[in-house]
Amino acid sequence: MRKTISIIIPAYNEAGYIGGLLKSLSKQKFSMEEVEIIVVDNNSTDATKTVVTKFQDSNPNLIIRLISELRKNPKTGKGSGMSRNTGARVANGRILLFLDADNLVRENFLDSIYVKAVGQRYEAGTIFTLPIEKSVLGYFIFYVLEFIKLLLPIRPFGKNFVIKGVFKSVHGYREDLMVGENVDFLTRVQKFLRNRNKQLGYVKTPVYASLRRFEAKGYAKVLFQWFLGYIGFRSINYPRLNQR
Repeated sequence: MRKTISIIIPAYNEAGYIGGLLKSLSKQKFSMEEVEIIVVDNNSTDATKTVVTKFQDSNPNLIIRLISELRKNPKTGKGSGMSRNTGARVANGRILLFLDADNLVRENFLDSIYVKAVGQRYEAGTIFTLPIEKSVLGYFIFYVLEFIKLLLPIRPFGKNFVIKGVFKSVHGYREDLMVGENVDFLTRVQKFLRNRNKQLGYVKTPVYASLRRFEAKGYAKVLFQWFLGYIGFRSINYPRLNQR
């Protein structure tokens, strides 16, 4: 059945986080009859599927589709780019919204996406992102990243939405990248839009992201790896936080 928004969530061993995102999505003011939530499980070895299934059973008003990703990236054994492409292929929505399993959103978040994509007719856009945790350093870093995103729009990055037709036109995410897949994807989207005299939008209603990777691996290491991916070194090994 045709939907307005398809929310695509890659998940690998996210049993401890995916429930929080699903709960925040269940509280949206936007009509959830127009939304489908697609969780793409990429060979998880924990209880991710169980958490999603139980939430689905207890919230029959939500359309939640659990997709098992059986393919693997030959270099890493897994990959969020692959999972995003899998979710996009089966999506019924005109608007594809890509979130991560450890994100949280406000009650008016989907309203903001709809206004930007439908009301203001932006065919793709990035999304303001803040940390979930109350960390001065975390907030400082995320605000600096947002400043870079707006000051240097030649290399867009981060959470995003895109019209499905645009996603198909740029052939989705590259599945061979270890890091920087969002930069690569959004750069191609932006080029496609500019060739049609259009531009990326920017959603000011924030997505909240966990600082767990920073806390587990160190701020310096994570930022250095992000910087390498941002400037184009995308073949470095960048394992997931919960990768075994």
